Amino acid sequence: MDDKALKRLQQLEDKEAIRDVIARYADAVDHNGDKEMLKSCFANDVVWTSKKIGTWKGRAAVVKELHRVCTVQIPWALHFMTQVQVTD
Repeated sequence: MDDKALKRLQQLEDKEAIRDVIARYADAVDHNGDKEMLKSCFANDVVWTSKKIGTWKGRAAVVKELHRVCTVQIPWALHFMTQVQVTD
């Protein structure tokens, strides 16, 4: 396999990994912000910013606050992640 083919394969694998995180996130928030499920969606140094719900830094803070949002502010969420487009 040449370098161009390896690069293309890596791009495809990266895009699938992104789609997987999106699906796991949607599932986690649809399960009332399940903390264990949410942990797997974020890096330790994550910064979460949303104009409507706030900004938090670090995995622990993001998971804690998203769990709160999913149980207090928006307990009715239901996500259907379809046609996810990942662009370079």
